This record gives sequence, C-alpha cells and structure tokens, in this order.
Amino acid sequence: MCNNRIKIASCLLVLLIILCCYSHSPISTSDSNSSHDTIIKDLKLADLDGDGISDKDDNDIDGDGLLNSDEEKITSDPFNKDSDGDGKLDGQEANKDSDKDGVSDVLESAIKDRDKDGVVDELDADDSSIHNDSDGDGFDNITEVGLKSDPLDPNSKPAPKDTDGDGKLDRDEKGKDSDKDSKSDVIESNKLDYDSDGVVDELDAEDSNPKNDSDGDGFSNIDEKNANSDPLNANSIPKPKDTDGDGKLDKDEEGKDADNDSKSDLIESAMLDSVLMAENEKEL
Repeated sequence: MCNNRIKIASCLLVLLIILCCYSHSPISTSDSNSSHDTIIKDLKLADLDGDGISDKDDNDIDGDGLLNSDEEKITSDPFNKDSDGDGKLDGQEANKDSDKDGVSDVLESAIKDRDKDGVVDELDADDSSIHNDSDGDGFDNITEVGLKSDPLDPNSKPAPKDTDGDGKLDRDEKGKDSDKDSKSDVIESNKLDYDSDGVVDELDAEDSNPKNDSDGDGFSNIDEKNANSDPLNANSIPKPKDTDGDGKLDKDEEGKDADNDSKSDLIESAMLDSVLMAENEKEL
C-alpha cells in the first residue's frame, strides 16, 4: 500500500516541479499563464485507461477491473493492468490464490518461476524453495523435474532409481556405506565383484585389490575364495593344503627339493618315497 501511495505522490511531486519551473521561467506572463493552464488542463484530462473518466476522478485508473483502493490493499500496481506480467488482467486474478500461499494471483506470475524448480510462482506455495513438494507426492519439485515426472501431478512420480543395478533402490541405499570405504552403497553393487576376489563391491573395502582381507582372518579374499572358505567370515579359514598328501603342509614344503631333482617337495611325497625305499630294500 505504501509503495503505491509513494508512486502516486511521486507523480504529483513531478507535476508540481514542472509547474514551478513554468512559473519561474523567463517567458512572458501571458505565455506562462498559458503553459500553466495547459498543464492544469492536461492533468484534468489525463485518462490512462481511456474510459472517458479523468484519472483524478477514476477509481480504477488502469482499467483492469480492480479498484485503486483494492490494488493498494494487496500492493499491486494501480497504473499497470497486469501487475505480475503474466498476460492476465489484475481484475481477472483478483480474489484468487491458486497455490493457497496467502499471496494473491495478481502478484504471482503464471509465467515466471522465481526459484527455477519447474513450477510457476502462481502454483508454487513456496516459490523461494526448490525443495517444495507442490503435489504432495513425497518428491520435491526439483527432483521431479530432474527425473521427468510432473511436479504438479501426485500420480506422476519419478521412476525408482537403482544407480548400481543391484536391485536395491537408491533411496534405500542413500547414506549407507557397508564396507566403510567412503563410497556410498548407491554406487557400489552388492552383485558385482570388480576384482573377482569372492567379495561383492558393496562389502569390499578395496574392490580393486583381490589380496584384501575383508574379514581380517589373515587370509586374503582371493585365497579364501580358491580354498572354498568364506572371505567374509573370520571363523572360516582355508584348510591347510597338502598337495602331495604326505602329511607335510605345502607352506612347510614350499621352496624345498630334498632329493635335488629340480622337483619341489610340494609335489613329491615323503610317504611315497619311504614306501618305495622299503620295497626296494625287501627286493634286495
């Protein structure tokens, strides 16, 4: 209201200044009086909306169907037929509040989108927040626009998104980091195993290193996988391996060649050698 009054007062002040200039200008008295009379006449005849009623007597100066007094109350522009510039006359939008935000449609454009969330101000109850949910479907306006659904239709919702393709929706994995590697479960699949070490990426803190030991039992994931033990269970460890079945573990025979025949003790049984030696002795 104050803004409109200031605007009107400013116009009157400009006119008074013009009058003063004319009254003090170094022209003849007759010319001064003539100019003064012309200005007064123009003021009396000014008719912004061309309705035949001079503006000073017109209770709707811009002819938009909304009285000057009403425009002052809602702080719209009494000198502009379309205060919000959306192509609809102020009088057509009077008493309407499409988005139920307490602000008249006269002041909220059906074209402009102040917060750029995909919903025009006239239909956006909070046109300063992109996270407003205009249709109340649980998805904010900016999310719906980004995912190509209609932010004004509660039956139009974004298609469920599963970024890593593991069958779990992003909204369910959001904020989770199962393997504590600072990568969200949203982008780490619980089906894919990038390094083929027997542990899916979502549970593998080093999913590009097969030598990682996810369960901390002292055996790498890949070793556990090859030994058919569980790389995610610390109580499941590979059984000691004895390739040649001689009762000596491979880890103890590794790098040894007792008979210097260039064959590792891993594959030459100490038991078989003993049996053969015993048989040879009997034959002798």
